[in-house]
Formats: sequence, structure tokens, C-alpha cells
Amino acid sequence: MAAQRTVLSHQVESAVTNGHDTAASPSPDPKAVAERVTDGIFAVDTNWRYTYANSDAAALTNRSSADLIGMSIWKAFPELAGSPFADALRRGMASKDTLIVEAKYKPRGLWYDVRIYPDDDGISVYFKDITEAVARREKLQRENERLERFVKIVSHDLRNPLTVIRGAFELIEESADISHTELGLRGVTRMENLISDLLTLAREGKRIDSSETIDLNEICTQCWETVETNTATLAVVDEYILSADRGRLKQLFENLFHNAVEHGPEGVTVTVGALADEQGFYVADDGPGIPAADRESVFDQGYSLSSTGTGVGLSIVADIASAHSWEISVTDSDGGGAKFMITGVSSVADPHAAD
Repeated sequence: MAAQRTVLSHQVESAVTNGHDTAASPSPDPKAVAERVTDGIFAVDTNWRYTYANSDAAALTNRSSADLIGMSIWKAFPELAGSPFADALRRGMASKDTLIVEAKYKPRGLWYDVRIYPDDDGISVYFKDITEAVARREKLQRENERLERFVKIVSHDLRNPLTVIRGAFELIEESADISHTELGLRGVTRMENLISDLLTLAREGKRIDSSETIDLNEICTQCWETVETNTATLAVVDEYILSADRGRLKQLFENLFHNAVEHGPEGVTVTVGALADEQGFYVADDGPGIPAADRESVFDQGYSLSSTGTGVGLSIVADIASAHSWEISVTDSDGGGAKFMITGVSSVADPHAAD
């Protein structure tokens, strides 16, 4: 029987691989071997009728092996129609080539490794459940992608305070005025805090553990000082108090400010304010704006409208918003530039309002 011969050949190959002398031992009974194998094994003839099925293969249809013998595989498994497995079975039968296919069997929600061995009698099929292996592989892939992304974030976000520090040293060198050390120290402090925040992000993903009451004007002013703004201008037009993770919120504003300055003209104005319903805030500029066709993609990792951009900054912003359970979108500003709207933010009563 083709299926049993196939199983036996795998057993012999395994024995040779493990250094056993198969000639010194009697050949095992093929049927007994096939039934001991914990994976599914079946054979169909050229008319697609079962000629053999071990117990694991039969379990898929809730029938016994005896019930399957003589039945059409397409009747036993009508849900196979249109699946990658059906295509592979037909190709194997027609071409007489050994085929291997790995795919998800949707009716059971499981992934299978399927190996098809044609012969003159039809085809023999050996299949095993690889769902756990696929899950491990996908998890490893996600972790690798996250590590790569973390490296890009570190490289991108540390550049701004480094630029501030470099500028402070250049001013000291040119003017011999050590008062500029204050600017450099602010950059150093920001780098220390940023490294701490990024390490936390790397360990704990998107989770926000704690929040504090933050004044919009205060935090925007602090962030503006750590970004290379050149001749750009910041205007915070509304009083707004919110609850957020301070370190992560600073990253959000710094990246939005840097984006506006990097893509805007000399003297670009960046405006920050509360949305009309006070359920969020916005960051707008009077630069060139973002084309409507790019607005859904602009937050994707690696996407950049500039040939010199890293494609990381706005994806960081989106992740920070998501970590707070906020939503972010972009539209046109009143000045014709870009307007980033962060919604789902609950405002907090100003603690100093009664003073």
C-alpha cells in the first residue's frame, strides 16, 4: 500500500540518520507503523477514493478509517474546495511530482504541513499540525521587527537633543559665554529621560502604567526648546489640561514639532490648541501640508514624504496616541498646512482655576 510504504521509508530514513543499522533488525510492519505515527496519513486512488487512512486522518471527519475507505475525498472534505490543499492535491495527482504545502486549514483554524507523494496508484499524503510552530515563528518575527523598530526610534529621537547640545557648544566656542551651557544641559537631561522612556517602551510595549496632570502650554514650551526650530514659531492658543504619561507625551510633541519644521518653509508657524469639543488637541502648521492620498499611510513605519526622512517620527506619534487609547488623524490646517488631531482625550479640570 502506497501510504504505508511512504511511512516505512520515513522510518528507515530516520533510523539511518540516527546511526541505527536497519539491516540488523527486522522490518517493522507498515500498517503498525502508520497507526503509531501521531500525524495524519491517508492515500487516495486516481479516482480520489480513499484506499487508506490512519486514525488521525479519519478523526478530521469524525468517522472511522473503515468508513472512509472507498469514499471520495471531496465528499468527506467538501470544505477543501478552493483551499491551498485542494490545489496541491490536484497538482500532485496530475504532475506526479512530490509537493509540500504549508497553509492554514480554516475549518479547524489550524496550520498543517502537508506532503504529497504520487505513485502509479494515486497519491499518499502525510500531514501534521504545525500550529504551535507557526505561532512561535510569527512571535519571533514580531519580536525581530520590534527590535529593528526600536533601534530606529532610538536613532531618530536622540538626534534632536544631540543637535541642541552641539548647538550649545558651538555658541560657547564662538562667544566664550558659558551661559549657553544651560541649553546644552537641557539637551542632556532630555536624552537621559528619553533613553529611560525608550528602555521602558522596549520592555513593556505600548502599555501606559501611570499618568499625571499636564498643562498643554507648559509641556509644549518645554518640547519646543529641545527641537531644532531655526526661525519657526510656536503658538499655544488654548488653555488645556489633560492626563497623560509625561515622557511619552513629550515624545509625541517633539516628533510633531520636528516634522513641521523639517517639512515646512523658513519661519513656519506651529499652532497647538484644544479641539472644539475639548476631547482632544491639535498640532497645526502653515507649511505645505500632506496630500490627501498620503494621509492614511503617513503614520506607517518607514513611510516618509522626504527623501532624507527616516519614516519613523509619525509612526512613533501614532503608537504613543494608541498607548493612551487616543485616535490620531491628519487634515488641512486653516493656514493650508497639516493639522494633526488627537481625539479621545479627556480634559482635566485646571487645578489652579480656583486660585
